[in-house]
Amino acid sequence: IKEGAVVVNYPDQPAEAMGPILTAAAEAHTSIITPDKDDLTLLRGKRLENRIDYGGYRAALGLPGTHQANHAAMAVEIALALWREFGYDISDDAILQGLAAARMPARIEVLRRHPLLLLDGCHNPDGAKMLAATLTRADFEENLVGVLGVLADKDYKEMLSDLAPCFAKVYTVTPNCPRALSAEDLQKEARFHMDAEAADNVPDALRKAIDYADENNLAGVVVCGSLYLAAEARPWLLKEAEK
Repeated sequence: IKEGAVVVNYPDQPAEAMGPILTAAAEAHTSIITPDKDDLTLLRGKRLENRIDYGGYRAALGLPGTHQANHAAMAVEIALALWREFGYDISDDAILQGLAAARMPARIEVLRRHPLLLLDGCHNPDGAKMLAATLTRADFEENLVGVLGVLADKDYKEMLSDLAPCFAKVYTVTPNCPRALSAEDLQKEARFHMDAEAADNVPDALRKAIDYADENNLAGVVVCGSLYLAAEARPWLLKEAEK
């Protein structure tokens, strides 16, 4: 937060963060813009579709989750601030095109809808809560198979607690990282929350998860818990999604 800048603030900023933000902005003599939640409407759509209307800007986002709707509102406000305060020539059409085209691999990324293949690099409780809330809002409770891999220095116990209601079963793996928690240790912890089985490697876990979902008529597979896992799984999942 620097003097002469404009600060665009997340609309659901935690209360404990707002104090330092307001103080820093006051000291730097900057203005703060916070999107008005009353101007943000979540429109009806299919499962995991994120259709929004923010102040008349309507878009189908390629990023599921209510938090991404908030991010989209911030993007609109940033574009308007650049136009209003700094003279950037940004048209309404450009804003709409930008909202529709935005993508972020491994962030609640829907690679296939039927049956579902979803990849998320969530690696902390906040990310796990966002993923769980998105899946719950889409009515996927206990209708999915998970492939989970975490790092040992992350708060994976809280992550498991948040994610457990979404999964009928999970396969645990060891991500390709020196700090990874082993699949066996993750399985032991996951069993306090749900049915869990350790897999030998990521492709093995993905094959087992897809087969289990098919055999039990479940909605699909979610791979999550680490960006290291996401990097290893994504090429395999993209090939599977093409079938």
